Amino acid sequence: MDGYSATQIRLGSGSPRDSIPGIPMVTEVNMDSQWERVFNERMNDFGSRFGDTGLSISIKVRVASGCFHRQCSPRAYEIIDHQLTEAQLDHVDFVEHESGPELLVWLALGTAGIALAKSIVDLLETIIKARTEGIEKGDGPSAPLELIVRGMKDDGRFREERVMAIRCHDPLDRKRLTEALTSAIERQADTSPDVPMEQQADEDDDKAQGDGGQDD
Repeated sequence: MDGYSATQIRLGSGSPRDSIPGIPMVTEVNMDSQWERVFNERMNDFGSRFGDTGLSISIKVRVASGCFHRQCSPRAYEIIDHQLTEAQLDHVDFVEHESGPELLVWLALGTAGIALAKSIVDLLETIIKARTEGIEKGDGPSAPLELIVRGMKDDGRFREERVMAIRCHDPLDRKRLTEALTSAIERQADTSPDVPMEQQADEDDDKAQGDGGQDD
């Protein structure tokens, strides 16, 4: 569980599924009520800085087991820190957790749909690749990473979607990463009821098979 009370926040300027890592898994999560309340308050506080016509989401890079923090992954965080100093991040907070970094992102909602800024994709790509490079240079455990999009729906439900599972040393397809994130964020923004998990999985399996079902 991510502990918000123990996070370090940097302000910007503004279960792995090994067979098909790109398949989204939508979960109605029964979180601890206190944790869920703290998460909801933090997302509301974050979003309130930017206005009412937007969506606040959390994009989490979480290790499946073990630690992905600067204490156990110092070489990876050297790369991540450099990217943070170079990136032009608007409406983004970078939050450190023992289980891996998290981006709090505010996105404007418009008729043209949701567009994920290049700088955000760049940072996520850097984080994922930095962990592999860090492990090659002696950083800690090499368990797979999970890329997760989560937030609170308008009716107060917590919603979490595991977008991708990324094994260490697997090549990262930037196009697929961007498309998977954008789709997950659009589902997070959708005010209609969530698709049942079984139906979502069937639809995603059909799509993957249509694409050849290849792992990244």
